[in-house]
Amino acid sequence: PQVTELDLWNCNIDAERAAIIFPALRDLPKLVHLRLMRNALGRRGGELLAAVVGHLSLLEQLGLSGNNLTGPGVAAVVRALKTCPRLAILSVNDNGVGAAGAAEVALALRNVPALEDLSIGDNDLGPDGERAIVMAACSTTTTLKSIDRIGDDCILLNRHLAALDLDPVVFHAADNATILTFLRDRNAQGGVPAARVRVMLVGHGGAGKTALARRIVRGTFEEGTPATDGVELHEVEVPIPDPGERKEEEEEGHARTKPQERPSGLTVQLVDTAGQPVYSGS
Repeated sequence: PQVTELDLWNCNIDAERAAIIFPALRDLPKLVHLRLMRNALGRRGGELLAAVVGHLSLLEQLGLSGNNLTGPGVAAVVRALKTCPRLAILSVNDNGVGAAGAAEVALALRNVPALEDLSIGDNDLGPDGERAIVMAACSTTTTLKSIDRIGDDCILLNRHLAALDLDPVVFHAADNATILTFLRDRNAQGGVPAARVRVMLVGHGGAGKTALARRIVRGTFEEGTPATDGVELHEVEVPIPDPGERKEEEEEGHARTKPQERPSGLTVQLVDTAGQPVYSGS
């Protein structure tokens, strides 16, 4: 069949009916737009859809808003989209994902690399869940143009500037579209060069963690180092050799990409933890 669009909006499809309807989707390999909003699929219906949606390799739009899929149901569907490389529009708002399901959904979103429009609001994600979704969908995207244009409980990217490594002075009042435009351009050029890393030293008391940290920072080995009380922080600057200007091939009709600025040095923070049993619960 040459069916390219299927609209089953508000058709009272529950898990029982989905078990009958969804297997037939395998016979629609040309399907581009699938809209199932405002039904009653529930988690089980989401799992049934996940079992067949991977066969729709030409799918570009999937609408699942208002189906009470829950976090595991949404995650199951999104994971299955890894075989739908053209999927650009995904609507999963108002599905009861909750804070508990947000991390699973966030991980699954990495299976949708061509995503351009994401609706995931009205899911009671909570601050941590919302941050996980933002980082999964936005931090490395080169395609996403819109997130949560509709709904009462929308994700606002200007609430997650620190997580996205954006200047709060510049972006505090920016809308989602403005921030996404900046992120796409930045990620296309290779992202943000890291200038600071943290290394935590763990091990049994007396193993030599503090001696190692001081050797790295001071360049000398000290015998008889006393046991660490709680946590000690040490910092050392490590120079980064300049590899020269990045050479990029210039394709016909395209300007050469401006090289990404990089730090000249890296700040390494060593977190020296106490290893005595008295600290084992901290």
